[in-house]
Amino acid sequence: MTTQVAELVKQIKRSFRLYMNGVTAASMRNKGLDYKINWGISQINLRSIAAPYVGDDQLAEALWHDASVRECRILATIIMPEESMTLEHCLEWSKDIANVEIAEVLAFNLFQHVPCASQLSANLLEEGNILERLTAYNTLCRLVRRDVRIDSSTYDVLFKRASIDMETTRQLLHAIISLLDSIDAKGGAEAARAETLLGQL
Repeated sequence: MTTQVAELVKQIKRSFRLYMNGVTAASMRNKGLDYKINWGISQINLRSIAAPYVGDDQLAEALWHDASVRECRILATIIMPEESMTLEHCLEWSKDIANVEIAEVLAFNLFQHVPCASQLSANLLEEGNILERLTAYNTLCRLVRRDVRIDSSTYDVLFKRASIDMETTRQLLHAIISLLDSIDAKGGAEAARAETLLGQL
């Protein structure tokens, strides 16, 4: 990390006090979202903080690796330019997903936009832990809703993995149903496969 990037990180972290929300932070803890440091800052305010820095990949990397602070992690997903994220880089970040919130914001803010989103999702579904698979389901749901092309091989992995997770991993059920509903609503070749799985519920 360069001296300039380190100073920017310090400035950003100092700004958190202006937006802190203790009630929100306490609510997150009660729901099981544990962070070492959580300022409870809203997504809207985080986007405001991030706005001057969007596209700064070095800053995003530094913020992502400040794992103790919730807001640093989320800011990284907003600031990082998608074209900087190779498949290997995405898989590296995926190993650091600590809870459901980070899985969701990583998929929504960044992974749905990376060029390798389809292949990344397949890799996470095949080899990932619960949080990595949650990230993959959320990413694919966003791709389907945006009419982004998904490889046929990724669909094969998705339907195979979803059929297993629907039976064995209830924590993923909501994300799976949302994805299958989205596929079904779009029609086309994959809709029948999605409808078949939904019919098993």
